[in-house]
Amino acid sequence: MTNKNTFNIWVYGAGAVGCYYGARLIQAGQNVLFIARGEHLEALKNNGLKVLSYRGEFELNPIQACSEEELDQQFAPDIVMVCTKTYSNLAVAERLKRVLKKNVPLFIFQNGIKSQEIFKKFFPPEFVSRTIINVAAALKEPGVLLHSAGELVTVPETGFMAAEFIELFKGVGVNSRLVDNIEREAWSKTAWNAAFNSVTALTRLTTKPILDDNDGHLLIVNICEEVYKLAKANNIDLPSDLAAQKIHYTQEKLGDISTSTLEAVKNKKKIEYEAILGDLIEEADRLKMEVPHLKTIFTLLKLLDKSNAS
Repeated sequence: MTNKNTFNIWVYGAGAVGCYYGARLIQAGQNVLFIARGEHLEALKNNGLKVLSYRGEFELNPIQACSEEELDQQFAPDIVMVCTKTYSNLAVAERLKRVLKKNVPLFIFQNGIKSQEIFKKFFPPEFVSRTIINVAAALKEPGVLLHSAGELVTVPETGFMAAEFIELFKGVGVNSRLVDNIEREAWSKTAWNAAFNSVTALTRLTTKPILDDNDGHLLIVNICEEVYKLAKANNIDLPSDLAAQKIHYTQEKLGDISTSTLEAVKNKKKIEYEAILGDLIEEADRLKMEVPHLKTIFTLLKLLDKSNAS
């Protein structure tokens, strides 16, 4: 820690999500390091970060940025935000275990109902906090971030340094909160991801034309209802009108947006289908429950991922 009110923070996986929240923490006066790759990393090093937000545009230059391979040469963090895709979790956990000299709080900014579990195998569980975000953000080009809707950060109240972490965001007007049941929040967010991330990626459409189509609207409802039934079987208390709430939220709060999975497809990147759908299907198999819509879109996304990689 640099002083009483300033923390050294690593943003591990400085893509759209990591850059947005890291940028807000810089505005809050925090000492932030962005860990990124490729052309985006070079842009951050050479030109800083430009944020095109519906809340107002701003630029940060210079900023601190490095690759994963350069972590040994950087300042020691007080907090690590893990914003990588879940398919990289094992490699990320192993690298963090090597480079961190002491246990520090890890806030896992990822999709899925089990994304934090692998980090608990490498670090004391009390230092690992699943963090749920509701934000629409995408990299417009290397070093340029488009933030079109949302920004809510949800952290478990039992997380190590959770209260201090949330206050950093509140200081710059970012909607953030502590909750007593992060499992419920994770399942709720995963219902949205399973429906909207999947269908936008498979159709290459944004949310509005999908919901405007009667069959598309019904597909979103059916996916959400399968997630609701799985959650109920796991004693997760989600609202019975979950599908209607997710659709209303999308139409009224988010508008016509792309999703991270659609952006991955468009940019020929690996698709995060295991975290969004695979863990749900694993639960369904364990409980011997039928989830035909989830299984179908899982298979389609898996095949699309293979096609994307070829």
